[in-house]
Amino acid sequence: MPKCAFNECRNVTSRLKKSDGISYFRFPRNPIQCAKWARIVGRQRNQQNFKPNRSSVVCSEHFRESDLYVTDKGIKRILKTAVPKIDLTEDDDESTISEEITDSLLLDIDFSDLIDTTNEIINNIPDDIFRSAFENSDESSKKELTPRPADPTDMIYFQGELDKRRKRIIEKEKVVKKRNYKNPKKTSLFKTTLKKLKKKLRMNARLHSKPVKSISNLPKE
Repeated sequence: MPKCAFNECRNVTSRLKKSDGISYFRFPRNPIQCAKWARIVGRQRNQQNFKPNRSSVVCSEHFRESDLYVTDKGIKRILKTAVPKIDLTEDDDESTISEEITDSLLLDIDFSDLIDTTNEIINNIPDDIFRSAFENSDESSKKELTPRPADPTDMIYFQGELDKRRKRIIEKEKVVKKRNYKNPKKTSLFKTTLKKLKKKLRMNARLHSKPVKSISNLPKE
């Protein structure tokens, strides 16, 4: 069973559960936020290159109360911006949080390729998807949006969503190709049948067009 990733923390899902006031949170899917968590946990475990796996979790005891909230159904959740704390009494400092981002993660990313890939995906998205997206959006929320300069980290954040849409586009493209593949086979069969029919009609026409000997020309007995 998953155990809290913090070193010397004895909280494990098989022993302490939500009914005991302990919740367990998986590492975020957002690569930037996940890197922050990994940096903090690695520092606490004295493992500089700590890498979480799919089952890695951090229990609620390592988050501040201000980062936690309870849903209407009584489920304890954390804010998307929340990060685990080694010392819950330490102050939040933007410089400290920024240092927790893994520098190698940003250095290894070629943003030019990312932008090209993003543009390619956007160009391949059908118009009806864009229309449905805008039709379902709230008009009031549109007014509240203010334009701001593009941030490379935003592109990392949205890369996951773009990958999902790219997979959907590829799947739809396969369906269309399969459908178009079947149509030529039907067309070819239709053409072959039509050729045979025309050939048979021509043969019948030639048979009916042959001159018939008149009775007067028949040899007399």
